[in-house]
Amino acid sequence: MTEVTDAPTDAAAGVPTLLSLVPKAEAKQSMKDFKSDQEVRWCPGCGDYAVLAAVQGFMPELGLAKENIVFVS
Repeated sequence: MTEVTDAPTDAAAGVPTLLSLVPKAEAKQSMKDFKSDQEVRWCPGCGDYAVLAAVQGFMPELGLAKENIVFVS
């Protein structure tokens, strides 16, 4: 069995946290990096895009390479 080293662990379980296994972004990212030039096709009653803005706002804080992120709805 291969052991992961230098990864943060859940002290209670003694296992690496899942985010520690995902490749990190090479450069610091901003909210702009998670915006698209594509038209948003949500209905106007869907919280005025609050969910989209929240996701775009917290994704840079995770520090994950955006090429390794996918959302399915």
